[in-house]
Amino acid sequence: VYQHHSGSVVGGHAIRILGWGTENGTPYWLAANSWNEDWGDK
Repeated sequence: VYQHHSGSVVGGHAIRILGWGTENGTPYWLAANSWNEDWGDK
């Protein structure tokens, strides 16, 4: 759970965590970006 501790909020970017796990021994998080499809891996 995110908790803001100091300073003012900057930006306006958020992600949604869809899942997590391990694939071939590599841990991962699956997240959806709030900007658009042009950012991040597809």
